[in-house]
Amino acid sequence: MAILHVPAPAGGTPPAIHPDWRRLEGSVLAFLDRWELYPDAVQRERLVHIGLGRLAALLFPAGSYELLRIGADFDAWAFAFDDEYCDEGPLSARPDAFIGTVARMQRALESPEAPFAREDRYTCALVDLRARLAALAPPSHVGRFVDGVRTYLMAEMWKAVDLRPSLEDAVAMRLFGGGGWAIPVLAHVVAGTPLDQDAFEDRRLRALAEMAAGLATWDCEIPSFGKERERSPAREHNLVEVIARERRCSPQEAASRLVGMRNRTLGLFLRLRAAVLADAPPAVAAYVEGLAHYCRGALEWGLHNDRYAFADGLGGEALFTADPVDDGIPEESSVPLDIPSIAWWWRYDPAR
Repeated sequence: MAILHVPAPAGGTPPAIHPDWRRLEGSVLAFLDRWELYPDAVQRERLVHIGLGRLAALLFPAGSYELLRIGADFDAWAFAFDDEYCDEGPLSARPDAFIGTVARMQRALESPEAPFAREDRYTCALVDLRARLAALAPPSHVGRFVDGVRTYLMAEMWKAVDLRPSLEDAVAMRLFGGGGWAIPVLAHVVAGTPLDQDAFEDRRLRALAEMAAGLATWDCEIPSFGKERERSPAREHNLVEVIARERRCSPQEAASRLVGMRNRTLGLFLRLRAAVLADAPPAVAAYVEGLAHYCRGALEWGLHNDRYAFADGLGGEALFTADPVDDGIPEESSVPLDIPSIAWWWRYDPAR
């Protein structure tokens, strides 16, 4: 697979990891087993093989153990939901049934007091996560989590009805789907960072958060290209696939283009992060550093994980190996990417 050697967004330091990470694996597996978030033993083995405890500890290196457990369990929920409901299970071939199921799931999450479909394992597990979070975090953090999941689920509905999106749409789908937005929202929730709503809505912070979400997911696109083509051939959501189709180039060239796209975004992330931190109050600084650790942790995990490269998610021979790319230094370009859904990030580039 292509190994993407990237400077750490947290300033060149090694990835941080929560000190309680070794306690997490058994806890996460108990959560998966309690709600049976897998269709069979094969899928359970795939989820076990991911190393969900270590992943969560890399994404969320600060915070109490109980909040960290919620972050780890939601990661597990997202991987299981993605595999069984979105990409490969019976609902993945029935967009009407999928959309109805997911809409009711979201309603149960935002209003757990109302009756909901208790026969749906994923809905029950999600409501359980919300209740646990509400017992430990302020209402604003619970609300941000609920909103993040809503965005996630809406992106999955979009993907269900558009199997061959344009690059413009695919970038937005990848940014928000697959837990891509909801999980980085949890970075400050798990850490307990007291960020007020005005700061949370600041457009520079929003740009940094979206960049972190994008960088964390784009780095998985190259190694997962072969697996997704093998296991979900009807769905052309992988960015390597989309770039190759839209730019009329080979997958190898598409992978190189994606690396260039990632590098330019990483360069912007580093510039804007430095500018924000120059005069940021403590809560904003903690929030921004949390995004950097999230991004760096996702990269560290993705480079050493079998989920994306292999057809069975366990090991063997990689299905797609990209040509080596010299991508050690982010491109210092203040010219926005030619992708309208994310070009606005460069409006806040200190270099412009």
